[in-house]
Amino acid sequence: DVYKRQEKAFAYTLGFAHGKERGLQVNMFQAIIRSKLSEWLKKDEETFETDCFILKMGFYYQARKEVSHLTDEEKEYLEAYCDGLNKARKQHFPWELKLLGFPYEDWLPEDTFALMKVVGYLGLSQTQQDFEKFLCMSLAKGVSSQYFESLFPNIETKDLAQIQLALEKVQFDLTPIPVNNY
Repeated sequence: DVYKRQEKAFAYTLGFAHGKERGLQVNMFQAIIRSKLSEWLKKDEETFETDCFILKMGFYYQARKEVSHLTDEEKEYLEAYCDGLNKARKQHFPWELKLLGFPYEDWLPEDTFALMKVVGYLGLSQTQQDFEKFLCMSLAKGVSSQYFESLFPNIETKDLAQIQLALEKVQFDLTPIPVNNY
C-alpha cells in the first residue's frame, strides 16, 4: 500500500542522509560495535582492550537476537534504512578511512540495534560519572551531607560525613578536556 511504500522510502532516505553526512562517525561506530577497532584501525593494546570490553558486554550478540524477533514489516523498514545507509557509504566513503586502509562492510540491521545499546550504555555511564563527580565536589566544598540525605533518602549520612572529610583534601581537575603535552 502507499503508506508502507512511503515509510520505506523515508527509512531509505534517512539512511542515505546518515551515510552521507555522518560517514566517518558511522564507520567508526561500526568498528566499535563489531569489536573490530584493533583489526580495522589500530593494532595496539588500548583498541584491543576496547574490543574485548564491547565483546564481553554482548551488545552485538543481543542485537542479533532482537533482530531475529522483528516482524517482517519491521525488518523491511530497517532493511530499507540499511540499504540507504550503505548506498551513501559506498558513494561517500571517508577519505581519511581510505588512507588508513579501513575496510568497507555493509551496515546490517543488527548494527543499528547494537549501536543503540552501546550509545545507551555510554550515556548512562557518563551520567552516573557526572553525578558522582557532582556529589564529590559538593561534599568537598562543604555542602551538608544532610542536604543530600533529604534529596536521596537511601543515602546514609554517616557514610557521607566520613567521605566529606576525605574529599576536603582532594584537588579536583576542572579542565573540561584533558590536554596532554607531547
